[in-house]
Amino acid sequence: MSEISDNFLSAFNTVLGIDGELEDFIFSDGNGGTLEKIITVLWIKEESVLFHLHTHGLNRTLRVDERWFMMLATDIPSNAQLYTNDFLDINGVKYKIQSSRIKDGIWNVVASILNG
Repeated sequence: MSEISDNFLSAFNTVLGIDGELEDFIFSDGNGGTLEKIITVLWIKEESVLFHLHTHGLNRTLRVDERWFMMLATDIPSNAQLYTNDFLDINGVKYKIQSSRIKDGIWNVVASILNG
């Protein structure tokens, strides 16, 4: 990694130490099993998205609750599945990953809340 990446990772570690929260994660291992680990995460944003459906006499509103969070890649078990459409459980709340990206040793994940 570059010096800039190293500095950003160091600063992120500081932020996790101040504002991070310990959460109990259960990941899929990709083979039908699960992996459980307590991980410090930084919750970035929580939002509700409303979709208005108007078709053939059907007028419905669909609400999707999403959360965006960040965590260190080194904290994630090596065979944990953290990709789009994978499922995970955080403190008993089930999520479906909508997008995930790893850059400079940090995972950025946006996940839809399936229950909670």
